[in-house]
Amino acid sequence: MLVELLSQPFTGQLGNRLIDLLDSGKYHTLNILVAFAKTSGVLRLKSAIEKFRFSGGKVNVIVGVDLGGTSHEALTSLLINTDSLAVVHSEKIQTFHPKIYHLEGAGGDLLIVGSNNLTGGGLWTNFESSLIVQTKDSEESSDALNSQLRDYRKTLFRLKNSFLN
Repeated sequence: MLVELLSQPFTGQLGNRLIDLLDSGKYHTLNILVAFAKTSGVLRLKSAIEKFRFSGGKVNVIVGVDLGGTSHEALTSLLINTDSLAVVHSEKIQTFHPKIYHLEGAGGDLLIVGSNNLTGGGLWTNFESSLIVQTKDSEESSDALNSQLRDYRKTLFRLKNSFLN
């Protein structure tokens, strides 16, 4: 297992890293769970996502819409350019606030968890930090991590219309 701290902008930009990862040919699925998405981030990833999907890759996104952090235009673009899109909204005092980017591949997975939303600032210009964990397919930690992420996504989808639209 490899672990790295990405300290944007000092050690790179997550947006550029995601583009490189999608272009690498190592991964077949990208799962994104973020609090906010704006066209400033989505459109800069659009061509890499299109190329990834054209090559057989799948892109699944779960995004929050609370606090006005997600734009209608970003949702429209995600709806058109992903394989699945789910929206989480809470009218209570809770806010859907994760920032997880998970790439699945035959040789192992890559998990990015940090402060980066799917926005231009979050992926390129803000001061952000993310922990990047790369696992090999043969590692037990890869199976455990994938299982936990699948369970989290299933839990979110079980919310149905109470939060998930």
